[in-house]
Amino acid sequence: MIYTSGSTGRPKGVVVPQGGLVNFLVAMGERFALGAGERLLAVTTVGFDIAGLELFVPLLGGGVVVVAGRDVVRDPAGLCRLVVSAGVTVMQATPSLWRAVVAEDPSVLGRLRVLVGVRRCRRIWRWGWLLVRCR
Repeated sequence: MIYTSGSTGRPKGVVVPQGGLVNFLVAMGERFALGAGERLLAVTTVGFDIAGLELFVPLLGGGVVVVAGRDVVRDPAGLCRLVVSAGVTVMQATPSLWRAVVAEDPSVLGRLRVLVGVRRCRRIWRWGWLLVRCR
């Protein structure tokens, strides 16, 4: 069982069959091509749907998963320090967490492949970076 907000915005428990998870992981592995040199920073609570991508896709491609503790995820400065100190190359986060990271230290984005899953987005330029404004 995982938790997802789906289209409602409210977390709910969902049973995901093993085959569905495998299909998802294979598809995301092909899409993001996370290989042996990649270090993905996992910031999502393990019980939520996107944690499957964060925890398993890098490992399936021979990469490394760096797990951020809850206190670090809630501290943008600490999160930025972890990105640098752990040599993180990929991070998936919500738009609100990305905004907090950019507000703290926009230079951190220069070392990362940025992943974000949202329903609707519009691209904007700020601080010299292509960002996404999401509704």
